[in-house]
Amino acid sequence: MRLRPSRRVFDASLMFAATLLVALPALASEPLVPDSPLLLDREEGEEWAIERRREWFRERRGLDRMSNAGALRAQAVDEQRLIMAEQESAAVPPLLRANVTEIWTALGPGPSTMLDWTMGKVSGRVTTLAVHPTDENRLFLGTAAGGLWRTTDGGQNWQSVSDNFGTQSIGSVMIDRANPNRVWVGTGDPDAGGCSDYFGLGLFLSENAGSSFAPRNGSGASTLQLSFIASLARHPTDGNLLLAGGRGLCNADGSQGAGGVFRSTDGGQTWNRVLTGNDVQDIAFDTTGNGNTVYAAVNDDGIYKSTDGGATWTRRSSGLPGGDEAGVVRLSLMDSSPWIMYALAGVAGGNGAVGLYRSSNAADSWTLLNDDVCEGQCWYNLDVDAHPADWTRALIGSIRAAETKNSGSTVTMLTNSWGGSQQVHQDTHVVLYSRQQPDRFWIGSDGGLWRTDNGGASFVNLNNGLQATQFYDIAIEPRNPNRVYGGAQDNSSQVRKNSNEWNVTSVTGDGFTNVVDPGNPNIVFQTSYPSNGGPTVLRSSQRGEPGTNAWLPKTGFGSGENNPWVTPMAITRGTVFLGSNYLYRADTAQSSGSFTWTKISGDLTGDGWSAISSIALSAANRSGVVAGMVGTANGRLFRSSDVLRASPSWSEVSANYPGQAVNDLEIDPTNDQRAYVVSSNFTGTKLYRTENAGGSWQAIGTGLPGVPANSVAIDPIKPSRIFVGTDIGVYQSNDSGANFTPFNSGLPTGMVILDLEISRQPHVLVAGTYSRGAWRTPLSDDVIFANDLEIVLP
Repeated sequence: MRLRPSRRVFDASLMFAATLLVALPALASEPLVPDSPLLLDREEGEEWAIERRREWFRERRGLDRMSNAGALRAQAVDEQRLIMAEQESAAVPPLLRANVTEIWTALGPGPSTMLDWTMGKVSGRVTTLAVHPTDENRLFLGTAAGGLWRTTDGGQNWQSVSDNFGTQSIGSVMIDRANPNRVWVGTGDPDAGGCSDYFGLGLFLSENAGSSFAPRNGSGASTLQLSFIASLARHPTDGNLLLAGGRGLCNADGSQGAGGVFRSTDGGQTWNRVLTGNDVQDIAFDTTGNGNTVYAAVNDDGIYKSTDGGATWTRRSSGLPGGDEAGVVRLSLMDSSPWIMYALAGVAGGNGAVGLYRSSNAADSWTLLNDDVCEGQCWYNLDVDAHPADWTRALIGSIRAAETKNSGSTVTMLTNSWGGSQQVHQDTHVVLYSRQQPDRFWIGSDGGLWRTDNGGASFVNLNNGLQATQFYDIAIEPRNPNRVYGGAQDNSSQVRKNSNEWNVTSVTGDGFTNVVDPGNPNIVFQTSYPSNGGPTVLRSSQRGEPGTNAWLPKTGFGSGENNPWVTPMAITRGTVFLGSNYLYRADTAQSSGSFTWTKISGDLTGDGWSAISSIALSAANRSGVVAGMVGTANGRLFRSSDVLRASPSWSEVSANYPGQAVNDLEIDPTNDQRAYVVSSNFTGTKLYRTENAGGSWQAIGTGLPGVPANSVAIDPIKPSRIFVGTDIGVYQSNDSGANFTPFNSGLPTGMVILDLEISRQPHVLVAGTYSRGAWRTPLSDDVIFANDLEIVLP
């Protein structure tokens, strides 16, 4: 079987053009309109979407402008730990300790149902998997931003074991075969492009099968200098000799510093670089002989070999392309005959095509077996595993997983194309054979983990209890904050069903913003990929239940506008607002077929490329007038005193605001003259407040950490109590934003918080995380703060 060539460089003109309608029997009852993202042929992949997501994440945080973002984040995590330890210290008088009733608990998804699709429940993006050498019920699973998980029953139940790491991005995990109680974990998202996703905090070691971990990164000149650790290997007979590979630190211009292979001979106490490369995705020891032979796959280069335990290396790529034509390079050795190995790399002159190669002479030469084994986007999803005992078999992961049983002559897909009958979620990052059962293997993807015991004839879903969903945004139902909506990376918009199980509401690829009409909670809007010159919006009049979401036409939208990756929306009673570089408004009760948007502003960005990033609405005053504010990605702020007027007027209120990209806006529900703005940056002020409707802005927020701030929320019962969601958790203030302390009791350390929502009755705070789904804490009505210390009143 020949597969389509991948396109390593994305052409923006391909955006959703000339798409084909795929068979979606499970969604036959859902109405489709011509702009529905379901018209995208998922077999062709989502290269545009992946690139836009990376761009959004990078620009939102200024990762393309920071040379020391990783160090700043690590410092902020350390400072947070110290402050929280002081808050909980027994030396602090009981009345001054943290309120024990305000503890965060997880809301899921853990996981979510994929309607009635064959694949079953889905979770977040899987990046790495390690299987115990003698007990295949014991697994460690790493995720892109949802931490490290452990199971002792084959994946029927999972336990998070990385809550204290300080980062939830996992790149690699390795179980020591000689001592399986020793588990090594490399952090940082290995599927990121350059510095486009979250870096890690280095290497961690557990010596008690994952019950606790300690860092093993060296110090000073002997530090392990990798932001993203994608590969780990241990010498077969010397447990202190370790190799770690990945990508380097991020430069000020967003480029990647030198990565490669680092070597330790003292169990991770000290490290030195032994091979410099763009990105090392695989390192593998030959476990026979003296154990000193080891191989490494280097992106945009080829295969390297060492015969002295990784101290020195020689390129062994005869028959493989070199330079950029090599592309992403993956490698796997046979367990029983490690001089036989499979590699995935580019094909010389193949215009980005990925080929399957084999060496039968310990990498002295390579033979191309199949010149095209990639369905697409193989710079993002690509993996290979050689069968441990049969030299003719290999697993290949790209968009879907595939297997060859005849040395690459034919490659067979292991799951149906995108649709209700697909057995495994696509965008495959992990393929791994069992070392005990010849027809058992695991597949990890953007939707979680699956296993087959019969060579792919059927699959077992292993996502129960796995909470690794990356939410861009959440919404809560008024007066019922147990009902939460969230837009997830590659797993659509979802609604909390019961306990920690959620339902996908409509299959859209990524899901983004959700809003609930406070006047009629049955009406729910959600967004997906912008396409065909406008945002994509769905609406339900039945609380977002699956099968009740209608794809709304784009009537009223102008052509050639700047539509952001995450479409901003806001809603008041009966009216919904949406932003491109213009602001739009619509009556929520319109019929789906004739739904029309009305443009109610001019271009609020003025630069031809940026867009509105946040919309805030005030509470209605006694006359029913609602004020509104809009913030943009290029740092401008606008206000209207009455957004429900037929033709609202807008005044720029940027005044002395320093022009930083606006991440979130919030208007005080008790005073529409007061508002707050947060922005993403690692240095400088992150929170601003106005007391005069934007006439002037004051820099505030002492105590906020040195990481991006993503969301701000005002307690409607105590408006002087402000919450800010950051890249390392939630912070609170009780003096209208002047001073902040961590508010993270119960939260895993280092979670990226993208959204905060508060319910007045019952009084709770809900957080949407870009790592571990949604979390909730009750808010006390009898708490005040003084000098950053919490006091519970009698």
